[in-house]
Amino acid sequence: FNLELRVRKNHILRKVKRHIDFDFIYNEVKDTYG
Repeated sequence: FNLELRVRKNHILRKVKRHIDFDFIYNEVKDTYG
């Protein structure tokens, strides 16, 4: 499953992603997911 292929190029969340770095979330939940 590739999210990049599923989300339209002009979707609003792509614009949000360009302006906000959500990488900190991965560190917050790393112990929750294998």
